[in-house]
Amino acid sequence: MLLRKLLHHLNECRISTQLAKDFLGALMLQADIGALNSQPRTGRL
Repeated sequence: MLLRKLLHHLNECRISTQLAKDFLGALMLQADIGALNSQPRTGRL
């Protein structure tokens, strides 16, 4: 996933602030939730 690669790149460069990492983390979480919600229900959370 592009955001994961970007976050990894920022971590390697050590130029990202905690706020930026939190923001990207929130975006990834939202994207993951969106992907789960778009999948058919299989009884799992």
